[in-house]
This record gives sequence, structure tokens and C-alpha cells, in this order.
Amino acid sequence: MERPVISVITAVYNGEKYLSQCIESVLNQTYEPLEYLLIDGGSSDGTLEIIKKYEDKIDFWISEKDKGIYEAWNKAIQQASGDWLCFIGSDDFFSKINAIETIVPSLIKANKKQIRYVYCKTNFITESRNELINVLGEPWEKCKFKLRKIMCIPHVGSFHHKSLFLDHGYFNEEFKVGGDYEFLLREFKDINNNALFIDDLPLVCMRSGGISTSLDKLPLLISELKKARKMNEINDFSAEIFFLYVRVKLYFWLEKMLGRKNSVSIVNFIRYLRGNQNMWS
Repeated sequence: MERPVISVITAVYNGEKYLSQCIESVLNQTYEPLEYLLIDGGSSDGTLEIIKKYEDKIDFWISEKDKGIYEAWNKAIQQASGDWLCFIGSDDFFSKINAIETIVPSLIKANKKQIRYVYCKTNFITESRNELINVLGEPWEKCKFKLRKIMCIPHVGSFHHKSLFLDHGYFNEEFKVGGDYEFLLREFKDINNNALFIDDLPLVCMRSGGISTSLDKLPLLISELKKARKMNEINDFSAEIFFLYVRVKLYFWLEKMLGRKNSVSIVNFIRYLRGNQNMWS
């Protein structure tokens, strides 16, 4: 059985703190054929020195200013030759050296069933200590209809068949944090289209503190979730987005009244009562 070519793509900007771990987690994968593409947005820290350290093993990389992560991804997509494309953040990393090898049989299975999107569990971890906050990822049966309401799939480490980009085009570069959601809606606003969820193992470890999990970016995220739905002509009420909006407004009210440190402590204490690790500091 022919082994599909896997393209792993990383966008980075001033990511020197964790970039080496990310790169090594890709380059150490046991699976072949695999290509790695890395797009830097014109970093001013030590990112370029780290990239150059590994450049003989990176299949394609460039460093130039861009409009954000989605323009960077689009640049990589145009260079990728893989049958399946996987996006991993510069501060994230694959959980095991055989992570991709483990799920390739599922990619082959999905291809036979004409399923073009495959996603896995993701370990959501604290930024500094790598402590588990929670495990993201629910079966497709739960997400199929919920996805039309809110982003409920961990996009990091998921696999996109190349035909998705041929049919739907690239990521919308007007978005800053919600472009992956908007792209997925192009495929899954049609409820006849299916994804495949792999429940075997968390494929990727994703650090908190990234652009999509930053407290300060939550208002923008909510705005872009709404925009993504509207662009895909999904106009029914989303209770999920509404209650996320309420929680965010409450947090910023607390911050205004009590200060950031105290308000974050309250939010983290509520998470503790629910059995979760601190998410913000």
C-alpha cells in the first residue's frame, strides 16, 4: 500500500523560546516520506539562528514580513507537495517520535472513504511547566453539528487532504485568529461532508499562551467566529458563542474592578474547582 507524503507546516514569529523543541519533534518523526516547511514572519529575536541550525533538514523555509499566521500558512501550502498537510505551532510539539507513523493507516482509510480532514486528541499544556490542562478533541459524532456553532476541533496537528485547498482555496488572510475555523466551515457547512477523529493518542502537545488562547485575543476571536459563520452563510443563533462572549465580558469587568492579577486568580480558582490546571498567569 502506497504511503502518502505528509507535509508539516510551521509559521513562526519571534518564537525562539520553544522553536527548537518544535522543529526537533518534527525532524525526529520516524515516518517517511515527510517534508517540513517553515515560514518565519521576519523575526527580530534569535529565531533565524535556530532555523539556520536545522536548515539542511528543513525542506523549505523563508523569512520575510507577512500579515500573520494565515498568510504564512498560505505561502507554505503553495510550496508543499504532500498528499496531507498538517499545521503545528512554533511553540507546540509532537507527543511521540512515531506520532505520525501511528496515524497514517487512518489517513489511508480516510482517503478511501473520501474523507478529507482527520483530527486527533491534543494535549493542552501549561506554557512553562508542560503540565496537562486538559485533553482537547471530541468524536466527530459530537462535533459534526456543533462545528457550525463554534470552533470545537483542535486544529493543531490535524491533517488536511490537499484536495481541500484545490476546492476551497487558501486560508483567508483577513483573519488573525479565526481563519482555521472559517476554512473548516467551507467544507463542513455541508453536513454531508465528514471528518475522521482518531481517539488513540494525543498527537500534539499545544502550549497555552499562544495567539488562539490568549486572554487579550478572546474578544477578537469571538468577533472572527461570528464573521466566519456569516461568510459561510450560517446565520442561526449560536448559544456557544453567546455564552463565550458573556464569560469574556465578565472577565474583563473583573479585571477592571480588581486588576489583572486578581481577576486571573479568580478565573484559575474556578478552573481548580472544576478539576483543571491553571490556564493563565
